[in-house]
Amino acid sequence: MYTRDIKKYLFRLGLFAVLSQPFYVLAFHPHHFWTALTNWNIFFTLFLSLLAMYGLKVRKWWLFLAAFFVVSWWNFDYSGNGILYMLIFYLCRSRPGIGAALYCAQFLPGLLMGQPGDPLNFTLGGLCIDWSFFAVFAAPLLFRPTHFDLHIPKWVFYAFYPAHLAVIAVLQFILF
Repeated sequence: MYTRDIKKYLFRLGLFAVLSQPFYVLAFHPHHFWTALTNWNIFFTLFLSLLAMYGLKVRKWWLFLAAFFVVSWWNFDYSGNGILYMLIFYLCRSRPGIGAALYCAQFLPGLLMGQPGDPLNFTLGGLCIDWSFFAVFAAPLLFRPTHFDLHIPKWVFYAFYPAHLAVIAVLQFILF
């Protein structure tokens, strides 16, 4: 929405997706590096989400569908939900109440989809709630308008992701 050059934006996302991938795998799958190398990090999902949103905006439906298919079929962070969240954020940017409702509706199945015995799930009165349901508590933070004037160079945010993954990877090797 705010970029002047979609190609440069896609290039930055793609560059940091590739740069972050080894750190992502080392942080979360340190003992299965080569087999987990195609477990794609969030920058790949953001790249394909931007491509899908661009396809939607310029009415190149095939681009939207291709990006959605790729992110849903292979092992991407958030899968097709990543693109759905981007759609909600983009299409409901001027109506945060509707956006928050749609965002929360995405997680309602989590109330019924929990697997008993999964340590990440929460059991309450015989009802097993999937851990992903608790993302609904982020809705007020995501959809509340902010008027924040602190200007931080965009490269700081891009560089933070692989840097924090590198720290997690180092901690993995030290602690485990």
